[in-house]
Amino acid sequence: MTISSFSPPREESFEGYAFVGTDFVAGSEGFSRFRASGGDVGPGADGCYALLRRTGTTWEAGTDARGLRKLFLYREGAAWALGTSLHDLARHLRAHGVDLTPDLAVLRGLGVRQALTAQLNSSRTIFRHVSLMPSFCTIRIQDGAPVVQPLPRASAPDDYEDALGEHLRIWRARLATVMTDPRTTFITDLSGGLDSRVVFAFAHAAGLLRDPARVQIASQERMATDFRAAGEIARRFDVTLNGPPMPMRTATSPEHALSAWAHHSLGVYLPVYLTPHAFDPLSIRCHGGGGGTFRDIFSSTSLRDRLLGTRKHFTDAATFERYASTVLEDAEALSAMRPEIDPQKLHYREFRNRFHFGHAPQTRTTFSPLNSILIDAIADRPGADDRRTYFDMMDALAPGLKNAPYDDPAKAPEDPSPSASARRAARLPAADPGGVFADLHEGTADRGHQRRAFSLFYDRAAEALERPEVQEAIGDHGVVARTGRFLRDVRRQSSRPRANDPGHQDASYVLTAALAAGAPLDL
Repeated sequence: MTISSFSPPREESFEGYAFVGTDFVAGSEGFSRFRASGGDVGPGADGCYALLRRTGTTWEAGTDARGLRKLFLYREGAAWALGTSLHDLARHLRAHGVDLTPDLAVLRGLGVRQALTAQLNSSRTIFRHVSLMPSFCTIRIQDGAPVVQPLPRASAPDDYEDALGEHLRIWRARLATVMTDPRTTFITDLSGGLDSRVVFAFAHAAGLLRDPARVQIASQERMATDFRAAGEIARRFDVTLNGPPMPMRTATSPEHALSAWAHHSLGVYLPVYLTPHAFDPLSIRCHGGGGGTFRDIFSSTSLRDRLLGTRKHFTDAATFERYASTVLEDAEALSAMRPEIDPQKLHYREFRNRFHFGHAPQTRTTFSPLNSILIDAIADRPGADDRRTYFDMMDALAPGLKNAPYDDPAKAPEDPSPSASARRAARLPAADPGGVFADLHEGTADRGHQRRAFSLFYDRAAEALERPEVQEAIGDHGVVARTGRFLRDVRRQSSRPRANDPGHQDASYVLTAALAAGAPLDL
């Protein structure tokens, strides 16, 4: 989706998928059928979607509650543009004669190889006058201009048990909803940690794990401690790990895989995932993403201190100071809009969570009950205890699961018996399943497309690296040299590095610099 003062909105649009109550809506065709049935999708529901709709005499654009789909807004003078892809927005603006100015502090922050800097970590982007919209804001087009408006806080139960019960009631029904469609297949992740174990509990309670023809339980064998813990859970619950993979049913091409990566990730998220299939709404990944949105994972440090840890990677102090000031000022502005949320938790939700756990939902539906607006009523209350939430969910859905071994013994509960809250939650019935409004356009997906897509990616990065304006934007000869070595070496290797390999992130950074500098990009 791209609209602008050069190309004003003319029709409503919907990208991605949404859980609306217990209904499941995916793709433009599913959205149209849902609307025809009397349903409506607005901003701020669970899922991964972007929406443009008429509201009276104005237009409104928004995303899912966690902002896994993103909106980027350009404003300078009377000109404006809004889009779901930074790459596509830049191309649109340049096609209309807009001279975009790189923000070198933001760009060079992305060149630091740390989890904090593997994605945008402020609302500022690599272009001046282009911002990432907060997940909790909508954009109204009024009198021919965009107006950013925070969404009102959703009404939620005040009591912990009520909030827990509502979350379990709705998410159990959502899984039951998609299971009613015989076309759906599932992959559920299982590790030695807490997040995936909660999702496994939902699948167990739904009876999904008893249908191996529809579900694969995936665990990382190369992570020995994780895999050992997952294996013990599988033994206790009589399921098989890493059974036959579910088929990829949506055809694509190497070129499409590369352009989809550019659409969703270029300039905003550095790990490189080139998916060998197009979006499949009914191939569902049950995933523990989102656990960090309610855990106090940074309680021992501050955002300022975490930024100071990146200073040594900048070639000059002034650029670092501009970068750090940008991030801290933006975090302060976000907190002013959502003062009830811990500032570091809010920063994690708005940046790391949106990009790191937001790439997979672009190509397949993700069942992620921890990445939900319904968790906020539990997590954002004073004195919230995330470990209690994990264990109460497990005890309500899969008794005994919390007591199976973990990858780290410190994660185990102190009390092996269920809490009174969990016992009461276990007796609550799920909501009634909703309807499935989704279309599957099946084809033959070729896994070889992924290898060829990576070859194209390496070629494009090597071409960009040779351009003087790209090297100038990077501003660090060491980065240029090591990326050149990686691109030479990787094409001689028989195996491909993982998505977040430092070399992949460097190559992605080179293409990000090319986008910022306006260099030609055949993506």
